[in-house]
Amino acid sequence: MLARIVFFGLLTVSGFRCNASERPNIVFLLTDDQRADTLSSEMIQTPNLDRLASKGVLFENAFVTNPICQPSRTSYFISQYEREHGIGFTSKNTLSREQWQQSYSSVLRESGYFTGFIGKFGLLRYKFDAKEEFDFWRAHDGWASFWAKGNGRDQKPYNLAEADIITPIMSEFTAAFLKARDKSKPFCLSVSYSAPHGSISSSMHKEKDGKGRDRMKYAANDYGPLQGHPVYDTLYRNSAWELPATYTTEYSEYLPTEVHDPRKGRLQTYSYNFEKSTCLEHMVRYAQLVHGIDESVGKLLELLETEGLAENTIIVFSSDHGLFLGDYGIGGKALLYDLATRVPLIVYDPRLDNSKQGLRIKRSVTNLDIAPTLLSLAGVTSPSSYAGRDLRALVDARDPATVEWDDKVFMESLWTGRDGPYCEALRTPKWKYIRFYRHQLEERLPARYKEVVDFDGIEPIYEQLFDLESDSGETLNLADALDHADVLEKLRLECRRLSNDLVAKSKQGRE
Repeated sequence: MLARIVFFGLLTVSGFRCNASERPNIVFLLTDDQRADTLSSEMIQTPNLDRLASKGVLFENAFVTNPICQPSRTSYFISQYEREHGIGFTSKNTLSREQWQQSYSSVLRESGYFTGFIGKFGLLRYKFDAKEEFDFWRAHDGWASFWAKGNGRDQKPYNLAEADIITPIMSEFTAAFLKARDKSKPFCLSVSYSAPHGSISSSMHKEKDGKGRDRMKYAANDYGPLQGHPVYDTLYRNSAWELPATYTTEYSEYLPTEVHDPRKGRLQTYSYNFEKSTCLEHMVRYAQLVHGIDESVGKLLELLETEGLAENTIIVFSSDHGLFLGDYGIGGKALLYDLATRVPLIVYDPRLDNSKQGLRIKRSVTNLDIAPTLLSLAGVTSPSSYAGRDLRALVDARDPATVEWDDKVFMESLWTGRDGPYCEALRTPKWKYIRFYRHQLEERLPARYKEVVDFDGIEPIYEQLFDLESDSGETLNLADALDHADVLEKLRLECRRLSNDLVAKSKQGRE
């Protein structure tokens, strides 16, 4: 697995021998809002994903550098931080075609791959016709509904499907792609699931409340159209669901309201996570939606076997970010805690040497590493603009723990909607440092930005320090603890350095 493919001759790496003229097919599966702890969990059954992990490589410490869908998805495509590519919900920037040509999909297409995209594109603002940038396109750009067929202009492509529900439609279109592909070329298919996003879980029932919204008011087995459904009816409803350990209605218990006030938008948007009954209902639906994705992965594996593609098709599985399910008394994402930034990541290659199958890597990796790894798998050189690293270095090593690899993860959140603060974080295997800025307090930090957001010379209004070895749940802020003052200062300086370096690089790239 993860062996660099050349275009002539034979290559022997990691215990397997492959004809280098047979370039591998690649399927990249990306979910929406899926937490890392949904794999192999006690509450959710994911047998097909577990199968991929047992035959492939599971990265146990995979993170996104920005836990919001639009900038994170852009980062997956072109391996850059938000401040480099400039695409975010509170940005005025649009992605140029020149930028898009650096995406893994565009580079692979240029190198001879047949490319396809199915599902949520999610970049929203770009200066090109997305469907013309792929050989096969069955996608939407914004938010979808559980009942996607016949539901809105943005979801019009799904009217072609036989299925009505969004995740089965993804499987249906995957089969269509495999039938339509140019069989003289290797292929790269990106499948972007909308589940288990809140727009899907909150639209499972067509009946609405008095405000026109389904606020988790009904139990799925009380809803006629889903009765008898093997996934979305009673599955997981008898499980012993409990509120998160950090669930609270005292919003300031973990983060002061002057830093972030959930009542100013987050409470309304994610209302189902603020009440005990609806929070538990959301957990059930969330589990069902993850299970539905797992079934879709199983159908993909069956399709590859049927089409005779299983032996030469690599599958990479991840998510655009995690999610708060009532944790810390909130819902949604955007804040830089592990529950929002940590994601599942599996890289499965059927050519993987037996000694590597089931490998679990603890080194810290990010979504920026996906694009260079996909290109490396195809034997294609990555653009110099990429900020990520090729994961082959870890997989091919005799012992990943001994590889020279920087385990620090720098994160940013530049989204200021719903009272969101600007924030940056630096994560090491032991420590997590987060700093917050209020955009209203400085003219240099506008609510919507065009220029590179620069915090140099501005003091954060709040800081957090967590000892991840003793407090993996990030509940005890040690920023004011005198016995950790040296650690705080060290992380503070390093975070500032990394932020300044990123700003300088971003400004240079835009000149």
